[in-house]
Amino acid sequence: MADRTIKSILRFIADKASVDRTERDIGRIEKALDEQRAAAERTQQAFTSLEDVSVRIGAAGAAVLDAVQILTTAASGVAVALNDEVVSRGAWASTPLADGDRVEVLTAVQGG
Repeated sequence: MADRTIKSILRFIADKASVDRTERDIGRIEKALDEQRAAAERTQQAFTSLEDVSVRIGAAGAAVLDAVQILTTAASGVAVALNDEVVSRGAWASTPLADGDRVEVLTAVQGG
């Protein structure tokens, strides 16, 4: 009888340990899912922002300067490429944008 009781207690302890491990695993999985959801939301917000910028830049008569003013608040240390070609600062206002143009705005960052 004592052996049976000891075996029952050991099974109970093993089952409890298994449940504890499972609950910890579930907690880790839930945390990972929350992180994935947050990352997906940030990505969606970034795409929404890009779509908004695209609509504002797509207005008739938009120039490179308009894109720069939308994409950065930096007053200096800014370089712009339009379709992989550098556009000099003096030409930003007079360089028109066309549908499908790719504008890259690069800003200098201090530090290392």
